Amino acid sequence: MDWGEAFVALQFVLKPAFDELFMTQFGRLARAAGDDALERMFFSLNEDCAWHRVWSGPLLRTASRAIAAFHPIFDEMLPGGGVRFAPVLSEMEQFCQAYRGSLFGPRDLLPGESK
Repeated sequence: MDWGEAFVALQFVLKPAFDELFMTQFGRLARAAGDDALERMFFSLNEDCAWHRVWSGPLLRTASRAIAAFHPIFDEMLPGGGVRFAPVLSEMEQFCQAYRGSLFGPRDLLPGESK
C-alpha cells in the first residue's frame, strides 16, 4: 500500500467511523453516565475531527481535477483523435469499485451486514 492508498483508507474509511464511535457515541455515553468533563473532552476532540473532514473533501476534489487534467492527452494529442477520455474514466471507476469490493470478505462483516 502506498501513501495515497493509506491516506484515503484512513481519512475516508477508518477515521470517520472511529471518530463517530469515540467522539460522538462515547461522548453521549459519558453524558449519560454523568461525566461532564469527559463529554466536553470528546466534544472538543470532535471539533478537530470535523475540521479534518472539512479539508479532506476539497483535497479529494483536487485529486479528481488532477486526474481530469490528463483529458487532453487522450482526446487530442494522439494521432487520429486518440482514445476518448470518458471510457478511460469509466474503466478507472470500475477498477476502483472492484478493488474496494475485494477489500472485505464475508468474515469481515458484522452479523446481519451485507457487502
